[in-house]
Amino acid sequence: MEYRKILVPVDGSQLSDLAFEQALYLSRMNKAKVTVVHVASRITVPYADILGDDLISSISSLNGGVENMGKDILERYRERGKRAGVDIDTRLLVGDVPTEIVRASEDFDLVVMGIHGKEPLSSLFLGNTAKKVTDHCRTHILLVRERTRKTG
Repeated sequence: MEYRKILVPVDGSQLSDLAFEQALYLSRMNKAKVTVVHVASRITVPYADILGDDLISSISSLNGGVENMGKDILERYRERGKRAGVDIDTRLLVGDVPTEIVRASEDFDLVVMGIHGKEPLSSLFLGNTAKKVTDHCRTHILLVRERTRKTG
């Protein structure tokens, strides 16, 4: 299979770094275009408008901070791609993480994303994200996991 357009969802973690490195490798092998996407989840509070302007202002400020952090993450990946000789497109999306990844994947041949293997709390969240993406995505998916040492 030849991949021409690769999507890499990232959150700035070490696991996202591994998925990104794999995408760079595949990009060089296939002369594929790489797009890195970060999904910023908006903080919402039901009935916030009833609770007052201060709460609305605080939530708005937090959401702006989350989006700015996402922009910073994307810029770091763009720079890493540049150093590796690969032109990286970036997209900041806002919404439910798995839903936005699936929606974005419709224009791509391959999604490369990290998946946790053993950390209980984070694997629950990221495992859930990966499961939802694999359940609903119609394109090929490469799940990248950290290598674990065999014991014994």
